[in-house]
Amino acid sequence: MGHFNSCPNIGLKNIKTICYMNATLQCFFHIEPIINFFKYKYNQYMKKIPKKSGDNLSSSFKILVDNLWPNKYNPSSQNNKKHYSPIDFKNKISKMNQLFESNNYNNIKYFLKFIIITLHKELNINSQKNKRNEHIIIDKRNKLLTYQNFMNEKVSYNNSIISDLFYGINCNIIKCCNCNIPIYDFQTYFLITFPLEEVYDYKKRIIKMQNQMNISNRQSNFNMPNIRQSTIYNNNSTFDQKNQFNKTMIYIDEINIYDCFEFDRTAILCEGDNSMYCDSCKTNSNCIIYKNLIDGPKILIILLNNGNGKSNFKFNFPDKLNLNNFIQNKNTGLLYELIGLITQIDLGNIYIAFCRDPLTNKWYKYNDININEVKDFQNEVINSKIPSILFYQKLKC
Repeated sequence: MGHFNSCPNIGLKNIKTICYMNATLQCFFHIEPIINFFKYKYNQYMKKIPKKSGDNLSSSFKILVDNLWPNKYNPSSQNNKKHYSPIDFKNKISKMNQLFESNNYNNIKYFLKFIIITLHKELNINSQKNKRNEHIIIDKRNKLLTYQNFMNEKVSYNNSIISDLFYGINCNIIKCCNCNIPIYDFQTYFLITFPLEEVYDYKKRIIKMQNQMNISNRQSNFNMPNIRQSTIYNNNSTFDQKNQFNKTMIYIDEINIYDCFEFDRTAILCEGDNSMYCDSCKTNSNCIIYKNLIDGPKILIILLNNGNGKSNFKFNFPDKLNLNNFIQNKNTGLLYELIGLITQIDLGNIYIAFCRDPLTNKWYKYNDININEVKDFQNEVINSKIPSILFYQKLKC
């Protein structure tokens, strides 16, 4: 990475309770491609981008990178700066979006989205290259043509360091309950959100069903997808057989990241006000939506919504994440390693970051200006924390 041989480990000063911002920025600034791009390629790259009026977030982002990874950093010098004040950056984003003037700690998810979306818009070299032809109509019942059209548009209109690193691909398969003909809707994503309380309830339901079914029923029926409503679990016994299992008390003390992905890919029943118009049978009908993971991004960001933060279960997450069971094309492989996470201290409103040094692979705890090496990451973090945000980096297969 550049000419660095050690991480400077420079903290960020907390200005008006912006610990959520500091923690998020530290995670970004420990992603090696981000550091290399903003330090060594940004100025030349921006010459290719048409100049835009208004504030520029990427230039402020580069200033932060330059100060947290200074060119003249000497690991043995006593004169190294220990922390940096991001006041100019804070003022810039507050001016660009009034949401960040309030310093509300709940802004962390909005800040994360704002950073990714805004940087992509500013660094997107293809944004002005082509004008989208709105007259092209693709038959979404044809999976191959729909995917090819999606990829052509993705490449034509999105080309930045941000889209290259953070964008993955999902496919929603929408099947009409009347004619049973599916349509395919491919989408990019850059953030996966998991509601932990709902995942916990989902896992209890599955365990309850497993405990009540006999072996023969399990073999014949359990391969069917679990179906949930678009907003709440389906109360119709046709789908979840609730009445058969309501007498069994199930208690579990933990869930894990794979439970979250399993929950996320369960089919969703859309009925009533959530029904959709079907182009095939020309009717408004109920439908079932299946989500398929087509490809994961190079940097996978997972937001964990822990409700009130008082969950009575443990959450397990690995430092090595294997998503091969959740990807459609299993030949490509989808393996990740943990490079950063954000969590809250003692269920309070203080966010801290744990980041892996991209040079030495050592882990450090970043609490604004206070930085400490984590000696036993497995026990101090993985076995004891319910994180708010996880950052995984794809491994080369």
